[in-house]
Amino acid sequence: MEFIIHFIHVVFSLLLVNYPFLVKKNTLYDFIYIVLLFTLLYSYIILKGECFISYTIKKYKDPNYVMGSNLSVLNDYSYVFKNVTIASYVIFYIIITLFISSFIILKRYNFINIYYIYLFTILLFTYFVLIKIKTHSMIKFYFNIIFIIYITFLLYRVLTKK
Repeated sequence: MEFIIHFIHVVFSLLLVNYPFLVKKNTLYDFIYIVLLFTLLYSYIILKGECFISYTIKKYKDPNYVMGSNLSVLNDYSYVFKNVTIASYVIFYIIITLFISSFIILKRYNFINIYYIYLFTILLFTYFVLIKIKTHSMIKFYFNIIFIIYITFLLYRVLTKK
């Protein structure tokens, strides 16, 4: 059962980041993708940098697990690929492709100014850097507030098509 959950996690991640390369422009699907992407980013922020699936697995395995204390998804991916090196490369691919696919989808959706998209991509990159390095908790807290406000602003623009 655990393998199935990890496998679904990996497949979902790969499909999510590769969506703009697999599906040609479709306003409805792109809209759903953007809402899903922003929802995932909200959940990452709320869960202190953890993926919902990874956090659920960690909490199930260890009821005393503290949210945000182990942000690595390497164990999840290693469980599927049976190799830490391959799992590391896949995670790196997913993160890099997420930046690119987010940019592509927001750009092709055409309701958001290109400067907003550039800023979003920079903030998304900064978010992942801040959760990976040792950063003072107040810096992360204030950045997360700014990022949530910006994501909400973009979501508003997408929903109202302004």
